[in-house]
Amino acid sequence: MDLYIAKFDGETFSVPDKLKTTSGGETSDSNSIYEVMYGVGVQNNKLHYAWVENSENSYFLSEGTNKIYRMSDGGSKELITSTANAVSDFTVSKTNGYVAWKETNPDETAGKIYIANGTDKKELLTDEDISNFIFRWAAAGAARRARTET
Repeated sequence: MDLYIAKFDGETFSVPDKLKTTSGGETSDSNSIYEVMYGVGVQNNKLHYAWVENSENSYFLSEGTNKIYRMSDGGSKELITSTANAVSDFTVSKTNGYVAWKETNPDETAGKIYIANGTDKKELLTDEDISNFIFRWAAAGAARRARTET
């Protein structure tokens, strides 16, 4: 699955263009890696994109390695984290560059919530059941709260 972007000029959208990624100095406009849960936001007046890639093309992200990437418009692909845990509830802040997600270990006994801006990954501590995870973003650019709904 490849990612596409269309730009809005205030009146119309451009024709969707395949998102080109750069890794190791080489630019690629196609690949066979499963890319999912992508989002887009704005930081410092630049678009940024974030998504999850799975090394085994696992639809439920439960096999292989899950890597979360971020890329600024015109920039290079930046690895935020790599994990063997299943990734879900991935969300991108629309205004401050943060991404948040939930990881569940393979035996499904523990789930953890993470937030990152670039490669600065932090675990959000919670003693709540984190199924049905909802994340709210503060206008000032930091996470306001993580909460769960039962």
